[in-house]
Amino acid sequence: PIKRHAGVTHADVVVLMDARLLADPSVKKNTAENVSYVVNTSYTPDYIKEKLNLSETNTIYTLDADTIANEEIGRPLPNIPLMTVVLEATHLLTMQNFRELLKKTLSQKYNPELAAANIRTMERALSEANRL
Repeated sequence: PIKRHAGVTHADVVVLMDARLLADPSVKKNTAENVSYVVNTSYTPDYIKEKLNLSETNTIYTLDADTIANEEIGRPLPNIPLMTVVLEATHLLTMQNFRELLKKTLSQKYNPELAAANIRTMERALSEANRL
């Protein structure tokens, strides 16, 4: 559980679960110079770079996580696809470790079909994410 509640002062990664947030200038506030952006969108990373006026030091990942989740689990729940790309961007966990943890956790919570569908969202996120 998150026990610390404080403002972000130097974000290394910004996750935009909704592309409408691209219009909000605060998505660039309190970020590191080389911040990475992970955006749930069908837009290209080039479009995001231009829209947010980002520099060459920024890394941009885009993926249509809502569509991936909708197609695999029947609902637009982008959490696992987005988390997959965040982990890929930050290397906080290897994809193998994440896959194993996800399988173990989901198999304890959900029926085998739903657990497998969620694993497919992870695999698709890895193959369908775009990076700039």
